[in-house]
Amino acid sequence: MTTILNFLHSPFSSPSSRTLVYSIASLLSWTPALIFFNDNIYQIMSITGPSMSPELSPNYHTEGRRDRVLARMWKPEKGLERGMIVSFWSPINPSRMAVKRVVALEGDLVQTRAPYPFPMERVPHGHVWLEGDEEMRSLDSNTYGPVSQSLITARITHVLWPLNRAGKIGVERRSA
Repeated sequence: MTTILNFLHSPFSSPSSRTLVYSIASLLSWTPALIFFNDNIYQIMSITGPSMSPELSPNYHTEGRRDRVLARMWKPEKGLERGMIVSFWSPINPSRMAVKRVVALEGDLVQTRAPYPFPMERVPHGHVWLEGDEEMRSLDSNTYGPVSQSLITARITHVLWPLNRAGKIGVERRSA
């Protein structure tokens, strides 16, 4: 840091080089705040796979196009409602992030689909039931059961890209 200060006050430094150094220093001073914002407040995510079609990435299975979405990271498990779309750490592959719709909350009785071993399931305390919108192409709670709310990382709130589909994502009500 002393070297930078010495450079800035040197008679050999030009005004343009001082401006450049100040600009870089200003940008670097914001880096921790930007990292915090991206990790804890909002993040832009890319949606891959057809499981949330047609709400997200409706052309993924035919054209490979991905939606870019805005994910709210701040306290995502608080105030969950049926119909919200969330991202979470996959219970069967913890290194992968998944995106599904909240179908049922703790205490709700869910009518399950194959391959789930029981026709009905009550969602336990601290868990949610998550399903993809595309039933035949979704690895969801019907495969791995209720998901702990502690695995939820974000709420998907807006589609950002493609621009012709950009906008707020509504809460779709589906029966459990």
